[in-house]
Amino acid sequence: MGIVLAGPIALLFPGQGVQKPGMGKNLYDRYPAARRVFERAEEVLDMPVRKLCFEGPVEELNRTDVIQPCVMTVSWAAYEVWREAYGFEHVSVTAGHSLGEIASLAAAGSIPWETALLLVKERGRVMAEAAGEHVGMIAIVGLDESRVEAIREAASAHGRLWVANRNADVQFVLSGEMPAVQEAERLAVFPVLANASGEALRTVAALREELRQQMLRQVDWARTMVSMRAMKVRTVVELGPGRVLASLAAKHIPGVDTWNAEELFVDFAGPTTA
Repeated sequence: MGIVLAGPIALLFPGQGVQKPGMGKNLYDRYPAARRVFERAEEVLDMPVRKLCFEGPVEELNRTDVIQPCVMTVSWAAYEVWREAYGFEHVSVTAGHSLGEIASLAAAGSIPWETALLLVKERGRVMAEAAGEHVGMIAIVGLDESRVEAIREAASAHGRLWVANRNADVQFVLSGEMPAVQEAERLAVFPVLANASGEALRTVAALREELRQQMLRQVDWARTMVSMRAMKVRTVVELGPGRVLASLAAKHIPGVDTWNAEELFVDFAGPTTA
């Protein structure tokens, strides 16, 4: 394909959460190897995989028992295109996130990919059945593992709650019964307010979308100030040169106390909060 990749190369397979209508369509349209994967997947799974992946609707695609075989199919289509285009001379390792681990096992030849498809379909069915209708998930970003575990333990008084994913040292996903998830969300201070909407970013998908669109969308700082006013913020500290944002906060939030960090750090003797 004209692109030179430096080895060693790792092949990674994603898990649940990457799904969106239209996924895999470019692969299907451009590469016969991908088309063969989609067609065979529909035969093996007895599901309208192409329609679900390419058209959705998103409510259907987001069902756990649908997401998992569909993501597996798209991943395997990409794998087959990779195999034909680049081969495995410089591939040294493979790994997958959650359900993606099953795809990585198939890629390594540990299990046939058609068996992997059926396994993922059953995995999704069992997980959907176990979850029921009253469960949820929350992404916690910016807190270390000990703090996340403390939040999980406290929130577990409201229902069952587990650490589902540890994606990085300061990025975790908790899942469980909705009252416990809601309590964990309350405890997992503090939220990030989005530039465009002013709303709190509380899921991995929301964070990813915010970063993807960050340079393309208008910054609506007024919405951020509206959210802070609704949160009854009493003090604003601007961490950086100047007082531009502190001054804007003073215009939007009646009675707010505004500071620049350098003003607070002069003769610093320790923090005091009301």
